Amino acid sequence: GILSLPATRCFSQQSDITHTQYRLPVLLGKAHNPVGGITVLHTGERTEDLISVQLSAQQSSKGLIGEVALWSLGQDSAAAADTKMGKAVQVGKGKLNKRGAVEIKGALPLKKGKNFLVVTVTPSPGASLFDSLQVRATHARIGGRTSVLPAPARQTWQRIGTAVRQAGQEGVVSHRIPGLATVQDGTLLSIYDARYRKAQDLQGDIDIGLSRSFDKGKTWQ
Repeated sequence: GILSLPATRCFSQQSDITHTQYRLPVLLGKAHNPVGGITVLHTGERTEDLISVQLSAQQSSKGLIGEVALWSLGQDSAAAADTKMGKAVQVGKGKLNKRGAVEIKGALPLKKGKNFLVVTVTPSPGASLFDSLQVRATHARIGGRTSVLPAPARQTWQRIGTAVRQAGQEGVVSHRIPGLATVQDGTLLSIYDARYRKAQDLQGDIDIGLSRSFDKGKTWQ
């Protein structure tokens, strides 16, 4: 699951637009990290297109964000809640300008009801584990109208992180119940369940896994 903060909202003649910032780590080496969700509630009888979304970013270090992308999840609320990107269709992508803003364009037909979108970022290769960032939607253009989304009452900063293990590595479906320890020479040890067939608890095909990091968590083996 994810932790999300109160959404910012604006209204147009036929659409109610909500933007939520996620509280998730942005992982090094991961191409598309979800940083926020946009929900467009289209109430009009006529089909309209989402023409563009403008985004603004703040970064603890210059050039931290390599790319920003916008994805459509259609009307799949379950995928939106879990930030699952498997069925997502890319609407568009872009790079931040010198002011830390980007306009992502792509005509997306809006269906009547709720339409779910996800904003993702790709961290630059030089990003540090001490870095953080935050991205929010500022404007959305639907048909011939541009809606302004107010700034959230409290902005959410997301830390840069690295994945010790990921689903699918060495035939493991899910890694659960992690623990972390530091030994005398500074080596980090991470221990976890390696659940081969399903993520559920016992009884199942489960081993205890151990990974080590010799560079303060930057890489693991």
